[in-house]
Order: sequence, then structure tokens, then C-alpha cells
Amino acid sequence: MKSTIISDTTALIVLSKLEQFSLLSNLFERVIIPSVVYDELITKEAIALPDFFQIEPVSHHDIMLELMVLDAGEAQAISLANRLKLPLLIDEQKGRKIAHHQGDSVLVKVALIIS
Repeated sequence: MKSTIISDTTALIVLSKLEQFSLLSNLFERVIIPSVVYDELITKEAIALPDFFQIEPVSHHDIMLELMVLDAGEAQAISLANRLKLPLLIDEQKGRKIAHHQGDSVLVKVALIIS
């Protein structure tokens, strides 16, 4: 049975550029992203998301003070992963460290290099 994962922006940009969203669909039934991540993807990168993506709003009230040192996408992704108790796909080291400290159940480290 495939599961669901929360994602930050960077890994999705990389997978889109490599035309490899299928890697996510092979592993996960659903990828949930905060609305700010969606905005970053469609506005800055003009990325069309596959049907297995779901956009979820995150209230500013849900974001803990500790997350304010991160960009909005990372902060909302961590907050959403904590709220929904789902694994988190995040590449940035500071974000991974904070998410781990907050107790996310699973962290998936992404190490992709685009040439």
C-alpha cells in the first residue's frame, strides 16, 4: 500500500526539471504540499503538477516560532507534516535539522544534482 508524503519546493523543482515526477508516484499515492509551495512552483517555475498532488492551506497560526528562521515553503511543509503526522520530503539542511528536532516521523533526504 502506497503512502502519503508532504513536500517542500526544491525537490519538486528538481524532479520536474528531470521529468521524473513518476519517481514520486511510484512510491507515494499522494504528495501533499502547502499552498505557499504550490504558489512557488506555479509562479516562479511554471510547473504543472500531476493529479496525485494535493494542495493544503497552512495557517500562520500553525507555524511555530522555531520555524521562522526558514523560508515560508519549508516552514509550512514542516508545520503540515507535524499536523498531519506524515513523512516530509525536504532537502535543506537547516530545515531537516529543525524538522527532526520537532519529531517528524520520517525525513527523506534528497540529494539530487542537476548538471
